[in-house]
Amino acid sequence: MEAWFNPQTARWFSYLSLFALLACLSECAKRGLYRSGVLTAYWAAFGLGIASLFGAGAAFFMHQPIYVVFSLGFSGLVITPAMGGGIIGITREYRRTEMRQSIAPDL
Repeated sequence: MEAWFNPQTARWFSYLSLFALLACLSECAKRGLYRSGVLTAYWAAFGLGIASLFGAGAAFFMHQPIYVVFSLGFSGLVITPAMGGGIIGITREYRRTEMRQSIAPDL
């Protein structure tokens, strides 16, 4: 069976860690800005993590080289819980911001 990608391409999967930059969007959540855009970015990254995990599983069962399985699996194992927890935190922050904005005119 032919490998899905070569070892040089597998190296580029480490750049998926740049999704950590989504943490910078928490400031938008604190201010109540761009809710749909921020949540869409988090959900898209979470979906990519899930897809990477499924891809790693498929690669394992299709007897792909270890660098294919490892690069997909490791990326998925890092991205999925980070973005899943991020979605929870960002949603909670938007709710807090909405509550503050609704209470502010009454003060």
